[in-house]
Amino acid sequence: MVSPAQKFATEEYKRRHYDFTAVRLPAGQRQRLKEYAYSTGRSMSGLIIQAVRELLEREKCTSVDI
Repeated sequence: MVSPAQKFATEEYKRRHYDFTAVRLPAGQRQRLKEYAYSTGRSMSGLIIQAVRELLEREKCTSVDI
């Protein structure tokens, strides 16, 4: 069981070190994306971040550092 202090510390860490954005997917796509990500040893966030990085590289976008 996680103590309230640990929960608070974890949330505070996430607030300070991460930005949050939501992505809306067509019905059923979330599960398919999740299964694919985990089958390749990645998290959904990791897969999405990698895809965005590759897109920015392919389009030679230098104004965004991700």
